[in-house]
Amino acid sequence: MRWNIIGIFVTSILVISTAFSILQMYNLGDGALPFYSTINITLDLVGMGVCIILLLTTVFDHRSNMATMYFMAMILFEGFILLWDFEFWINNGDPDRILWNKLVNYYLLGFIHLLLAAFWLYIGEIISNKTKAYEILQIIYYAILAVGLLLILTNPWTDAIFIVDDTGTYVRQDYYWFTLLTPGLMLVVAMIAVLKYVDVSEKKLALCSYTILPIFAAIIQSLFFGIGLIYIALLFSIMLIYGNFYVERGRDIAEKQAEIVEQDVTLLTAQIQPYFLYRSLKAISEIDGTPPETVKALTEFNRDRRGNMNSFSQKNPIPFKEEMRHVDT
Repeated sequence: MRWNIIGIFVTSILVISTAFSILQMYNLGDGALPFYSTINITLDLVGMGVCIILLLTTVFDHRSNMATMYFMAMILFEGFILLWDFEFWINNGDPDRILWNKLVNYYLLGFIHLLLAAFWLYIGEIISNKTKAYEILQIIYYAILAVGLLLILTNPWTDAIFIVDDTGTYVRQDYYWFTLLTPGLMLVVAMIAVLKYVDVSEKKLALCSYTILPIFAAIIQSLFFGIGLIYIALLFSIMLIYGNFYVERGRDIAEKQAEIVEQDVTLLTAQIQPYFLYRSLKAISEIDGTPPETVKALTEFNRDRRGNMNSFSQKNPIPFKEEMRHVDT
């Protein structure tokens, strides 16, 4: 219940942010932004809506294990990444919002690294056969994460990654490619862990898409500014993981239902087969000339077996008197 409340709360924040973003876009009016900016912010808004839907369905699924919690964190961080990307395209080039544009870019880069941290934690929860090699991969992953965060945190003093000039325009600097390299390396390490430790092929494919698609999108985005593909690629991969998550769950439910049906059939068969035994014993006991001792023994044995079978379907506690009679028999 606690996780559901937290999930609803953070989803509400994302809903309010999305509504505010739509209002911002509406107030801009037609022709206020370049064509590519309009395309990007439209994709961002659609992506935020998808994140809200994914979050709500995950929250009300009532699966409160840690893997689900980390997956919810991935969806939430993805939603806020799209929000900051929306704010970037809305405010870029506005000289009155220089400070806000700087903050938006820092938030954007920071949330990307938080998203990848949540992704690694999610992988760790679904991997059961962890070895010493996995621990080494984890150290490498967190070391790259620390380097990426350090570059972001020191940029206000070094201007190594980006600046926002006097016109309010975002300008890439010489070491901008580091902001693509560190997440890319983290994704490569994650893919190695997935390929080595995840057994289910469908799940492995979905998790690997979270590495391959963003890296491919990053290569395109590094060459052509104005084409925002990385965050949409991440969202698409999350949708693949989500689909695999529920396909696997549906398979588990079907297997459990099949087990229940099999148990019911086995119990029914166990009840039917003794029935013929009861009838046979009763018929023997009723044959003329059967000694009274034999009739009594067959009757007691028949009653004992029938009581045994009835106990399988009995929900109330068996009285002590009945248990003692069973022992005496």
